Amino acid sequence: DSVASRGLGDVYKRQIINRSNKSFNIVSEWISKTSWVEFLCADPSSRSNTGITFQISEEWFVKMEDILKKEVMKKIITKLIEEKVANDINGYPKAPASFRVWGGGTVEPEDINTLLPWIEWAYSEVKSKYA
Repeated sequence: DSVASRGLGDVYKRQIINRSNKSFNIVSEWISKTSWVEFLCADPSSRSNTGITFQISEEWFVKMEDILKKEVMKKIITKLIEEKVANDINGYPKAPASFRVWGGGTVEPEDINTLLPWIEWAYSEVKSKYA
């Protein structure tokens, strides 16, 4: 019995790891095609496939003081929350101003795929007031 349940646990573990990897790949592909964003971690081998973090890389944003960057991010995040398309997507408190998308095995990759155009929309809305 324990051998059988362990086998099912291994299958489930592989499924959630695969789901997380798929979510990460969706974000990674989007970042590679999106000119205004880049991974927070420059080293690909150190990037997390669960807490996927990325930041705005356009000059208008990069040149801002950190406090203004956090303000811009808060406005983008607020738009996403108001539209009920994201929750807790702000970067880690001690990290540079950034996005943090949960890509763990409990999230459907298709939901991540659906979120990305919303991030683009919110970014565009907020950018128009700054750049």
